[in-house]
Amino acid sequence: MKIIGVYHGDCSDGTAAAAVLLKKFPSIKLFPLKHHFEEKDFAPIIAEVDEETTVYTVDNVLGVEEFVKKAKEVISLDHHIGANEEMKAFAAAHPNFTYIFDNNKSGASLTWTHFFGEETMPELVRLVQDFDLWQWKFGDRTKYLSRFMISFANQPNKVLEFFDENIETLLEQGKTISVFADYVVENYASRAEPLYIKIGGYTVPAFNAQFMFVSEIGHALAERLKSTVLLFSIHSERVHMSFRSMEGYTPNSLELAQLLGGGGHTLAAGAYVPLEKFWGMLQHDTNIRMDTNDTNGYE
Repeated sequence: MKIIGVYHGDCSDGTAAAAVLLKKFPSIKLFPLKHHFEEKDFAPIIAEVDEETTVYTVDNVLGVEEFVKKAKEVISLDHHIGANEEMKAFAAAHPNFTYIFDNNKSGASLTWTHFFGEETMPELVRLVQDFDLWQWKFGDRTKYLSRFMISFANQPNKVLEFFDENIETLLEQGKTISVFADYVVENYASRAEPLYIKIGGYTVPAFNAQFMFVSEIGHALAERLKSTVLLFSIHSERVHMSFRSMEGYTPNSLELAQLLGGGGHTLAAGAYVPLEKFWGMLQHDTNIRMDTNDTNGYE
């Protein structure tokens, strides 16, 4: 049997989920894939699929519409609420597609539980989940592990090795990285001034920020401004948008991302838009100010 795995690229949770697949299937071929991927990214993956192939997608449901046309079976393990209804309907209509969803787990913990049971789950996977779901049940242990994992995105082979390492050794390395990371996050969040972007009927505070520490920076800004915020970065002719919000904010991150064809979670979501469209969304009224009393900063 031929098995390939597709995991959420450039993501610690996705990489850890891929490492779980590698533990279960040592000969599996693994491919990272990001939301709003381009054809050149997908072509080498679909080329590996034939009628004898089992495809696993973990921490994502990317490309399943194409995989089911060629593969023997497709199994998706995902926790992104934005795609849930669509994927349930798709699974009902395609007998070779199995959709396993749990919004209370991260991609890595869902994949581990599916194959090995929750009782044997390594602490590394629990800490990855704690950060990915933004629960912070384990405090600094979660922070240090998330910082350690930054260097190993898209390296499931390395993460597989970490499953059996002393977690305290990994956390100590993450603690060292955190000294600098905390400075970057606090310095940016305290000094950044927003642009404003029109999304549907909402005017959203937006900040130019690269992907590193985007969750920490985004949630710090959301807490500071008492509103959902957008962090964007320009990639050639496309703009990557990451939304971050706190519990109770309206609209939340997912609602804004879905207006742009994106998805994710209630407090953390994303989308891509063409650069030309992004320029048209910019609000040029320099008198726009946040009203944080009862509107969460929106019109």
